[in-house]
Amino acid sequence: NNTEKMGRKCIVRGCKSNYNKSKASQNDNIRIRNEEKLADFRKIPMYGFPSKKKRLYERQRWIKSIPYLTEEIVNNNNTPAVCRKHWPENTTFETGQNGLPRPIEPPSIFDNIPSSSIPTPLPPPRPTKRTSFETRSQQEDEMEEFRNRDKLKFEDIANSDRLTLLGLPIVAFQVNGEQ
Repeated sequence: NNTEKMGRKCIVRGCKSNYNKSKASQNDNIRIRNEEKLADFRKIPMYGFPSKKKRLYERQRWIKSIPYLTEEIVNNNNTPAVCRKHWPENTTFETGQNGLPRPIEPPSIFDNIPSSSIPTPLPPPRPTKRTSFETRSQQEDEMEEFRNRDKLKFEDIANSDRLTLLGLPIVAFQVNGEQ
């Protein structure tokens, strides 16, 4: 599922989203006075990876876009997810099958990772025009038309002034009584 969930850990290398929550819940005596520290303890929305069965191409785009991530790492994780921090603020979301928002594009923001390590994501799939066999067989063969226009006759060459202008001799042959 590619749904917004709370409580899962982000699979992006070096990201600590939702890791401190267990510490906060285990120790009720923690008092956080600093707003920045409080933000560290808030749960971040998580988006599960697209499914292998229904959205394989989209899943591959996600894997390719995340530095240091491989198909094997994702497959060995029971609930692979990426936190909201890895999408720009203006990200476009669609509504998933369960009614929750899901990002349309793969994650693209990776702090603390050198830009040279950030892969270029795969482009969206190109729309393909499908043509049935019957339709293709009814379409004109462009090659046949080209061959017909390209046929030369001996008369076309023999009567051409171009060859004589170039100073080339015209040699005529007879084949089966025809010149």
